[in-house]
Amino acid sequence: MDNTLSLGWMDGEVNSRRSRYRGVMILSLAVQVTISLFALINPYALVQLFGLPHPNDMDWPRAWGALLLIMAAFYIPGFREPVRWRWSNVVGIVGRAGMAIVYLILGSGFVWLALIEAVLALLLVIFYFGLFRAVVMAHP
Repeated sequence: MDNTLSLGWMDGEVNSRRSRYRGVMILSLAVQVTISLFALINPYALVQLFGLPHPNDMDWPRAWGALLLIMAAFYIPGFREPVRWRWSNVVGIVGRAGMAIVYLILGSGFVWLALIEAVLALLLVIFYFGLFRAVVMAHP
């Protein structure tokens, strides 16, 4: 009998893919929280690091950092149970891709932020699709 036909093997595959997806999600959240805390604590350094246009008022980077932190909190249900809470994962991935497009439109130093968002969105799509495919195969 082929291992791919046994339910135990398929459940193991689902668990393996779930843990890989969670690893990518942890990386994604760590990057997001790091950038948001950096924006809250030292917005001047953030503006210089990414080569963003220097604003007259440094309140917008702080507000943006706070919003990033709040968005990271919305990922928690999808991190804990990625199959059950699909909505937060799918919306989060689409949101990352959308923000990458917005950053590209803004140009200048935002291109680096667009690259970060696009890479994280692509990784999340690849690993989430693999997890979802394994779940469907394990429970036809």
